[in-house]
Amino acid sequence: MRKMLPETDEEFDALMKIVDAELSSEQVPIEKRAIISIMRISEKYGISIPIFDPISNPALLKHPASNFGERINNWFTKVYGDRSKTEFSPGDVVVQLSGDLYRVSIPLIYGRFQVNPIRFVRDLTVAKAQSLHDEDLDRVDEVFDDGIHALTALDQNSHIPLIRQARGDLQAAVEHLMSQRREYGSSKWASLQATEKVLKAALTLEGSEFRLNHDLAQLFEALNRSGVTIVYAEFVDAIQCRASIRYGEESCSRDEAYRAHRACLRVIVELLAAGSKLERGIPAG
Repeated sequence: MRKMLPETDEEFDALMKIVDAELSSEQVPIEKRAIISIMRISEKYGISIPIFDPISNPALLKHPASNFGERINNWFTKVYGDRSKTEFSPGDVVVQLSGDLYRVSIPLIYGRFQVNPIRFVRDLTVAKAQSLHDEDLDRVDEVFDDGIHALTALDQNSHIPLIRQARGDLQAAVEHLMSQRREYGSSKWASLQATEKVLKAALTLEGSEFRLNHDLAQLFEALNRSGVTIVYAEFVDAIQCRASIRYGEESCSRDEAYRAHRACLRVIVELLAAGSKLERGIPAG
């Protein structure tokens, strides 16, 4: 029978003191205790606990453990202050809603967890959320699903140098797309760089060689020959560009940069589905 989560503040505080004492005796650094506590409590109670910073619209997320990760983080902040600070999200992705672009902050989740993805769209007011059409809500679901699988996979494989670099490129694509300066060419180039490095990392894991260039089609072909089969023409069409795009010598609209960003996420998801040796961040399905 599944154990019940502590309900009262007293029960929660007692649990946290026990877990914190265990981690202290194991010499776990303070900045890592919140995230390790979540892992242990998740296992102890047989539940999945999301980890995220508070975002707008908390009423849009409904689950008995929806705020438990936040409570744990807040407990360590109260006890240890700034020493407990750590990064709880693998990154942001971008979604287009009613013609406008919004950031989606991907939560770090252990195990399977059902959430309402609209909860993680940043700066989305309740009034705007209520006005969204079904196709907008479907798009949020798609982007959130791609984002959580892609970013957690990059996080899981961050010990691979190319993957670490790809993580930075993917986030650069988001920043260039969403910043006030809106450098769409630089965003598309960053999406190309992220995609290229992920493909090269996958090829390396397969023991396959690749050319040192930016030709995505050649990389996909090499992967297909290695047995990781992906239908790639649409991805190449959306992402491939020349380095000169960063300097305005090749035109790039907001929609083209957004399309490249979405395609980059899909490539990572397709790699996982196609049986590449990249480790999954969360279970399939």
